[in-house]
Amino acid sequence: MPNPTPKSGDTIIEQACVVTEDSSGKPLAIYLTKTRTPSHGLEPEVIRTELSSYDIVRAELRDSREFEWPVGDSVNWSLHPASGGAFSLITANPAGFSLDHVAFFDASTLSLKSQTRPDDKPYDGVDTGPQGVNYGGYSLTTSRQVGVGYVKDMHFYDSDGAEVGEFRNVGPYMVTQFGILMEHRPRTDAIPEERRPGVFYFDFRNKTLVGPIAPYSDFGDSSFNTWSQASRYTYGDLILLRGTSTSEGQYVSIVDLGSGQVVFDLDRTKVAGLRLKEAFLGDRYLYLTKSDQRSVVDYQTKEEVATDWALRPVFKLAEGWALLRVGHESENHSLMASGICINVYWTTCTRGQSVHPIANEYIAAGVGGGANTGPWY
Repeated sequence: MPNPTPKSGDTIIEQACVVTEDSSGKPLAIYLTKTRTPSHGLEPEVIRTELSSYDIVRAELRDSREFEWPVGDSVNWSLHPASGGAFSLITANPAGFSLDHVAFFDASTLSLKSQTRPDDKPYDGVDTGPQGVNYGGYSLTTSRQVGVGYVKDMHFYDSDGAEVGEFRNVGPYMVTQFGILMEHRPRTDAIPEERRPGVFYFDFRNKTLVGPIAPYSDFGDSSFNTWSQASRYTYGDLILLRGTSTSEGQYVSIVDLGSGQVVFDLDRTKVAGLRLKEAFLGDRYLYLTKSDQRSVVDYQTKEEVATDWALRPVFKLAEGWALLRVGHESENHSLMASGICINVYWTTCTRGQSVHPIANEYIAAGVGGGANTGPWY
């Protein structure tokens, strides 16, 4: 890949890179590079930050400009790809995984498209910083009094900064590549429409809210503001949702997030009888670990096709490519397990191989550059 080369005598202090596309679909490598020019004679040391884009196909510089941090120089920042010919810059709280600031840039011109304001209050009533960010945009919450207490409403913004939807009385949530999965808080003083049980989904692509698509989530009181964790349950537009509560009824469902339709479902009776420990999704297959055996099931036919697997597709990439994981290492359906580090550059993806082993991961496509046709297990 093409990359910035510092001038003679200069030193690169920090650098990040992200691959995204411009508005015409051409792949670009975007670099944010901080360099140091040492002091010479009476000339003081100079620290410079530059944003640059490279044409990957031609391996040449396309554009560059001096960069000014939207919210000051942050020690915890990362670049992320975005849809619509854009990319995003995220700064986060070094003490935790909360987002401090989100800014979207045009990949062609490197100009700023939108951002949350430095005080994280883009309009009156916003009580927190950004609550989620993905390919399509970001979300903020506002507080609103209901009865004797307060509820939070989540507002959705596209990469241009326009508000495109809301979800009132938001509870736990999980950000996906192009949307956000959410539940309401179970408040008895909220109006019925704002406390309906179940999992709902807002899609930034078509700016619609659908649901409930599942009876409940396993999020508990946790929320996940980038899609590193959700990537462990998705394959393309499909997501595997699982409920493990014996009181609410266990379930396993596969939902097409593009259409909002449930394409596979196992009810509480079936799930309890299977004695499931882990469940994973890959292409058209379910990979199940039971208390006494493993099983690969074609979810479209509901027929078992194998009693074990040597490899498993874990993430669908572009142009027919798939990320494969060999063996059974790091198989854990828990929300707190390591995410998949494809175009996600913080949280579990910055802790090194001790947390996220990559020695058993490969990418594959079909012969002649077509779609990967297997094997799938």
